[in-house]
Amino acid sequence: MFLLALSACITELPVFSDPCAEFPDPDVYKLTLDDGRSALVELPDTVGPRPMVMMLHGYTGTGAKMRDVTRYGVVGAEEGFVSVFPNGYGTGLQTNRSWNAGDCCPPAIYADSDDVGFLDRLVTTLEERVCADPERTYVSGFSNGAMMSLRMACQSQTVDGVFAAAGPLVTETCDTRPVPVMLAHGLEDRVVEFEGGVSPDGRLTYQSSDDTLAVFLARNNCQPDPRRVEVGRAMCEEYTCDVPVRRCTIPGWNHRWPGGMFTEAAGFNATRQSWDFFDGVPLAAP
Repeated sequence: MFLLALSACITELPVFSDPCAEFPDPDVYKLTLDDGRSALVELPDTVGPRPMVMMLHGYTGTGAKMRDVTRYGVVGAEEGFVSVFPNGYGTGLQTNRSWNAGDCCPPAIYADSDDVGFLDRLVTTLEERVCADPERTYVSGFSNGAMMSLRMACQSQTVDGVFAAAGPLVTETCDTRPVPVMLAHGLEDRVVEFEGGVSPDGRLTYQSSDDTLAVFLARNNCQPDPRRVEVGRAMCEEYTCDVPVRRCTIPGWNHRWPGGMFTEAAGFNATRQSWDFFDGVPLAAP
């Protein structure tokens, strides 16, 4: 109920006379598209064109919840990028939200929701409304949102890099230009297991993190032997490729976002590490 009340207090994104100028009131706003789909948009105190990161929530989540958990807005304020927290497809009171990532998840998959189309429209709208940079647009996701971010890497023309935590690729069509891809997975995840398997409700059979990694290593023309760096508790692999690929595995970590409000518990900050990857920063021990 608190999140619903908080969302009700957030005002609609204003129309700026010069979207590329410094914002008169940097804040978090709601953006509602013509079809009723919505997102929270957190603006930095910068001038444009501005990089943009869209954070996709997991199954039954919301954009508002992922804003609180990941704290992308904090990093965005420091680094000057727009943070966007879209809401997945939902029905009724829209508490059962999901993304149609290919073979997952209801209700979006049963409705055949065009979530690639929705996110592409959101990107192009924000290019116009807040001067988001069309050459620096990134998608990050957790669980079902990670699956959706990987679908965007395979099928969207608007995405320039993807980060996926605790979610494999669950679509077979991968025919757009290669983009940078970073994966992260907790080795004690029992909801979406690192080794692959069947979801707890029995609805989804999914491939392993290694199988997902192999798709993008081949797609991005990578060499087989990565550079390995310990980043906090995580072991991260950085591959030499035509287009960058990176993966971090986190011992002892379960099915939660490995960073943001959980940074200390995870021993890793996926929010910061994903931005560094998007920004072209090489792997380095903390």
